[in-house]
Amino acid sequence: MNLNYTQASAGSGKTYSIENDVADKLERGELLPSEIIAVTFTIDAAEELKGRISQTLIARGKLELATGVMSARIGTVHSVFGNFLSDFAFELGLSPEQRVLDDQDKQLVLAEALDNCLSLDELKSLNELSNRLCVDDWRADTLKIIELMRTNAMPASDADTFAHASIAKLQNHLPPMDAGVNEATFIQALKDAVLQGKQVVKPTKGLLSAVEDCQKILRQPALTWQNWVKVSKLRPTKMGEPIFAQAMTIGLQVLKSADFQQELTDFISKVFQAVHKAMDTFAEIKKARGLIDFVDQENLALAALNNSVVQNRLREQVRYLIIDEFQDTSPLQLALFSKLSELVDDVLMVGDAKQAIYGFRGSDPKLTLDVLNYVQQGGGQTSTLSNSYRSRPGLVELTNELFTAPFGHLLQPQQVKLTSQCNYNLSSAELGWWTLAYEGRKSNERALSALAEGIREHVQAGVEIWDKQQKMPRTATWRDLAVLCRGNAEAAELAGYCARIGIPVSLERAGLVETPEVSLALACLRRLIDPSDSLASAEILTLSTGHGPEKWLKDRLDAVAAEESWHWNNTAHSSLQRLADSRKDIGLLSTKEALDLALLAGDVANTVCQWNEGAKLTEHRLANLAQLSQFVDDYESHCQAQFLAATPTGFILWLKNQEQRFSDNQAANPGDAITIATYHKSKGLEWPIVICNSLDTPLKVSLFGPRIVSQGLPFDWHSPLKGRELCYWPNPFPDQKGNDVLTAQLQQTPEWSEAEQQARNEAIQLLYVGITRARDQLILTAIGKDDAIGSWLELINNNVLPPTTGSLSLPSGATLNVDMKTWIKPETPTASPAVRTRHWLAPGLNLTETVSADYYQSASSQAPTGNATCNVVHDFGSRISINGKPDMERVGDIVHHCLALALSKPDIDVEILDSLANENIPGILQGEQILNQGLALIDWINTRYPNAILHTELPILKMLDGGSLRLGAVDLAIETSEGWVVIDHKSNPQPKEKWIEIAQDYSGQLQAYKEAIESLSGKPVLETFIHFSVSGGLVAVNPGG
Repeated sequence: MNLNYTQASAGSGKTYSIENDVADKLERGELLPSEIIAVTFTIDAAEELKGRISQTLIARGKLELATGVMSARIGTVHSVFGNFLSDFAFELGLSPEQRVLDDQDKQLVLAEALDNCLSLDELKSLNELSNRLCVDDWRADTLKIIELMRTNAMPASDADTFAHASIAKLQNHLPPMDAGVNEATFIQALKDAVLQGKQVVKPTKGLLSAVEDCQKILRQPALTWQNWVKVSKLRPTKMGEPIFAQAMTIGLQVLKSADFQQELTDFISKVFQAVHKAMDTFAEIKKARGLIDFVDQENLALAALNNSVVQNRLREQVRYLIIDEFQDTSPLQLALFSKLSELVDDVLMVGDAKQAIYGFRGSDPKLTLDVLNYVQQGGGQTSTLSNSYRSRPGLVELTNELFTAPFGHLLQPQQVKLTSQCNYNLSSAELGWWTLAYEGRKSNERALSALAEGIREHVQAGVEIWDKQQKMPRTATWRDLAVLCRGNAEAAELAGYCARIGIPVSLERAGLVETPEVSLALACLRRLIDPSDSLASAEILTLSTGHGPEKWLKDRLDAVAAEESWHWNNTAHSSLQRLADSRKDIGLLSTKEALDLALLAGDVANTVCQWNEGAKLTEHRLANLAQLSQFVDDYESHCQAQFLAATPTGFILWLKNQEQRFSDNQAANPGDAITIATYHKSKGLEWPIVICNSLDTPLKVSLFGPRIVSQGLPFDWHSPLKGRELCYWPNPFPDQKGNDVLTAQLQQTPEWSEAEQQARNEAIQLLYVGITRARDQLILTAIGKDDAIGSWLELINNNVLPPTTGSLSLPSGATLNVDMKTWIKPETPTASPAVRTRHWLAPGLNLTETVSADYYQSASSQAPTGNATCNVVHDFGSRISINGKPDMERVGDIVHHCLALALSKPDIDVEILDSLANENIPGILQGEQILNQGLALIDWINTRYPNAILHTELPILKMLDGGSLRLGAVDLAIETSEGWVVIDHKSNPQPKEKWIEIAQDYSGQLQAYKEAIESLSGKPVLETFIHFSVSGGLVAVNPGG
C-alpha cells in the first residue's frame, strides 16, 4: 500500500489535480473505473468530481472510460459506505434495505433514549446536582459526550472508565479538603455579616450593596457553589471590609469544601452513568425500529472490513482509495480509511492542514495533523499544489507573508506559499483597511452600524472586479460581497443593521414561522383543515386586506350574535370562501398537497405580491413560501423514520417545535444580496470581495465540558484511534466568565497550556480560511483606531499590518494598493425594539380581486390521461448538479432556457449559459453540465432520427370545441419525413426508479401537444417523450395507452 498526501491550499486547484491524476491512471491502463473508491464530504462535490473526471476523459477521446466513471464508487462518505453495506449485506447478515436516520431525527431518538433510561430518583439527583453546580443543561452535556464517544468508536462500556479517569484528573488539581470550610459555616458567616452590616449607623453605598447581595443569597431555597465565589468578590468598601472579611475568606476557599468536591465528583459519575445507559437504550430503540444512523453505518462498515470474506472481495475489486478534503475527516472515518487502505494498492489523501477546524463535520484536527506528520516522517509520500487559481497576486503574496511562519510547526514554507496564476488587472485595491469608528462609548452596535454604512457606500461607489464567466472586468453588485463574522449572533445583528439602510442581505437565519407570508400560509392551512378555527380566519382577513380588527370586528360580533359565525368565517373574504369550497377534498390529500391547496385557494402568492414592498423583499417572501414547502418534505421524512402518520395538523405542530428550537430557517435571499456568514460556514466558498470582521475577538480557552484527550501514545496509522479517551469536567462557576478560583487553578496546569496552544492554532487556521475566501479584494476591519489590528490578527505575530498608507510593501517585494477608509456611525438614539406583533402591514391597502378565466387552457395544466403507458428508453448516465435548496420552478425555467439555446446552437459558448444561470439563480447551476446534457440528447436524436429537423420552443395555438384556446410551447419538436416526435423537458431531480411514475403525470400535457401538432400540421405525432434533464433520462410516453 502506497500512502500519498497532497497538500492543497485554498484555491490551488485541488479538484483539477484529482481529476487529472485519475484520468491519467485510467488512460494508461493502470486502473479501471470499477477499481476506484473516492469519497468527498458533500453531494455536490461528489457529483462535480465524477463529472469532471468523465469530461476530462471525453476530451481525451476515452468515451468508454468516461462512461465507466459515472458508475464508479465516487460519492460522499455516507453514500459510498451505505452502498458498501448493501453490497455485502449477505456476508454481514444485514438487510440490504436500511432505514437511515438523518441528524435531526437521530437527536430526537437519542433524547428519547436518555429520557427513558433513567429512573425518577436518578433524574432528581442529576437535577439537584446540576442546580447546585450551576450546570444549565446536563442533558446537553450528556448528549455531547455520547456523540463524541460514538464518532470516536468508543463503546458504551468505556463510559465507566472515563468517569473514573475524569474524576481522578480533576482531583489532582483540587486543594486538600478542609473540614472547617463547609456550607453551615459559610451560611453563618453570611448571617453574621448581614446582621453587623445593618447595625452600621451611616453605611456606605458599597456596604449596603454587599448586605443586599448576601440577603439575596440567603433567601435562596438551595445555595449554589457559585454563591461562594460571588461573596468572595464583594466590594463592601473600607468600612465593610472587617464585617464581610470572614464570609469573603470562606467563599474564596470553596475548592477546599469536602461537600463541593463530593458533589462535583458525584455529578461527573452520574453523567457518565447516564451516558452508558442512554447509549445502550439508543441502540435498543434503533434495533427495535429497524433504524440506523450515519455513525452506525460507519461502525458497521468498520466491522465489515474485519470480515475475511469482505476483505478478499475488496482486494479483488478495489485498488485506489481517494479521500478529498481529508482535513475534515472525523475520527471514525479515519479509522475506516486506515482499515480500507490495507486492502488497496494506493491511497491518495488531498487536503489542507491549514484549514483543519475542530468540530467541522465532526472532524478532529489533531488526528488529521497526526496523519500528515506520519506521512512526512516516512510513512508515505507528500506533494504540494503550489499555484493559486483563485486570488489576485497581491492577495496571494499577503497570505504567504501572514501565514508562512504561523504554520511553520506543521508545514515547510514551500507547502504554504502559493504563486498566483491570475494575470488580470483591476483598478480596485487588493486590500481594504476599514476603521470602524464611533462617537461616544464603544459598543458592538456602533461598530456594526458603521460597517453597514461602509458596505453601502463601498458598493454604491463602484468597485471593479473580475467576471470569471465573461473574462472581463465589471462593476461589483451586492451579491459579489461577503461579510464574515465569528458567530451567528453577530452575523444576525449585522444583517439587521444592513437591512435598516436598504442593503439586501442573504443570511441563513431562523424566524420563518413568524414572517407574515408564512403566517398567512399557515393560517390558510389551518382554516382549510379546521372550519372552526376563527383565529385563522382573523389572520387571513388581516393579512389579505391590511385592515386591523377595527375594520371587521363589528361584523364578526354581529355574526356571532346572530349565530352565523360559521357563515362569516366563510364569506368575510374571497380567500375564506375558496378555502371553504376546497375543504371537501382535504381527507384525500397528503400534507404536501394540503399545503399546496391552501396556498392556491388562499391566493397567498398573489397577496404577497400585492403588498407592494419592493421587488427584493417580495422575492424573498416568495422564497420563504418555497422554503415552507421544503419543510413539508422534511416533516414527511421525519414521520417515515419515526413510523408516524404525516398529517397537516401534525405538520403545524412539528413546525412550531422547529420554531422553538430556532431551526425554522428562512430562505436565503435569492436575488442580488450581500452574503453574511460565519467563518466556519464560509469554508469551500469564495467571493470577489470579502470583509473579514470580528478581528478583535479574544482567544477563548477552556478545559470545561466534554473533550477528547490523548494518552500520549505515538500515532499509529493502522490503529489511529488508539490511546484516545474522553474527559468531562463541568464548570461550577459559569457566570464568572473564567475569573474564578477553579479556572485560576487549572491555568497553572499542562492541560491548560496544551488547550491554549490548540485554541491559538485553530484560531489562526480559521483566520486563514476567512482571508483566503477573497478573489479580488480583501477588506480587514479595525475597531476604533487605525492601528488597532485586533487580538485575533495579533495571533499571527506579523508587523506587516496594519498599513499606514495607501500602499503596502511586503518583504517578498510585492506591493499592494490599500483602500484605507474610516466609517463613522454618529451616536444617534435608536429605539429599543418593542415586543413583536403580528400586524406587519400598513393599513388601507386597496387590493384588486382577480378572477381566473377558463378561456385560455395551457397544455401543461392538463390532467393525466389515466391510461398512459411509459417505459425508460435511455439513461444518459449523467446529472445536472443543483447546489443548495433553490426554488425548483426557477431552476426548471433556467434549465429549459439553456437547453433551448444548446439544442438550437450546439456550438454555443458555455460561458453564455453560465452567465444566464448565474444572473438568475447565482451559484445554483453549471452551464457546462446543462450543455453536456443537451449534446447527449442531440447524439441520441441523431442516432434514432437521422436527418431530422429540431424545433425548440415550438409555439402552438389551437381553438378547442368549447370555444377555448389551447396554447403552449413544445420544448422540442422533432420533424421527420414520417411525422413528428415530441420531447418535453422536466427538471425533476428524482432518481431513475421514479421516472415512470413522474412521466405518467404529464401524459395529459403530451396528449394535448400531440393533438395540437397533428391538427395544425396534418402529420402524425409518432412518439412522445419526457426528458429528465436534471437526472439524465428519457422516458417514452404513450398518452392513449
